[in-house]
Amino acid sequence: MKLSIIVLRWTCIFLFVPFLTKGQLSDTLCNEGNHDLALVYYEKDVFEASNQNARNIALLKKAYCYKHQKEFKEAASTIGRAYPQASNDSLKYLLGYEASLCHYLAESFSQAKLSLIGLRNVQQSAFQKKKTSYLGALINLEMSQWEEAKNLSLQISSSPIYQDSVKSLYTELAGLKLKDPSKAETLSYFIPGSGQMYAGKVFRGITSLVLQTGLLGFAGYSFLNGYYFSGTFTGVSLFYVFYMGGARHAEYLAQEYNKNKIAKVQDKIELFLLEGIKKEASL
Repeated sequence: MKLSIIVLRWTCIFLFVPFLTKGQLSDTLCNEGNHDLALVYYEKDVFEASNQNARNIALLKKAYCYKHQKEFKEAASTIGRAYPQASNDSLKYLLGYEASLCHYLAESFSQAKLSLIGLRNVQQSAFQKKKTSYLGALINLEMSQWEEAKNLSLQISSSPIYQDSVKSLYTELAGLKLKDPSKAETLSYFIPGSGQMYAGKVFRGITSLVLQTGLLGFAGYSFLNGYYFSGTFTGVSLFYVFYMGGARHAEYLAQEYNKNKIAKVQDKIELFLLEGIKKEASL
């Protein structure tokens, strides 16, 4: 399951924007799905804002409109134009949280984490703190910062069952037996195809070994029979290409093997955290 789908679904369920007023033309256009024109009017609202707080609200609304279009980079960039210090803690929180969420959905995880760190000095309600921990855990999971992700995950709920489950899931994640990409590459240099086999792709490894052995055999046969040109430019040249490419491919396969194994456990953690935050919201 894609992380963006999880977060977007959760955001739609729990989105709460007390500052947004109804009846404005820009809001109406956005709600009707006329996002391009709505963005123009939101920018007009930004330009005509009577003070910085009103400008922040208009920028936040424009960012939401971008997010409806799944233009997450644009949404984050729009919020970056705001000046949160001119608003109260509630709006500061929304600006910081939405900036982090949009960076996360745009897969700019370092920026997402930086935006979330900025919320530390903002007064938050108990549930807002849990939302922040939830998003922070997702960000750190994507950055493979598992210990920090675990600590944030544990802050979502104090339920003993929840706590034990979180610890168990992260223990499973930390205990995964992964492949060493460098080892896969090195093995292929010694025995062509062995790196692919080590990375879990036995058939590809056998195919690589047979192909490269055949090319060496062809080169040897050509040299023995005086076909030096064919032996060099067909046998040796192709062998070299497949030999070097096979080693790099083995490294790539090991990386993909690790990524897939980690992703399976991460998906389990993310779904569990989603259920946890939903339960917290219903309390």
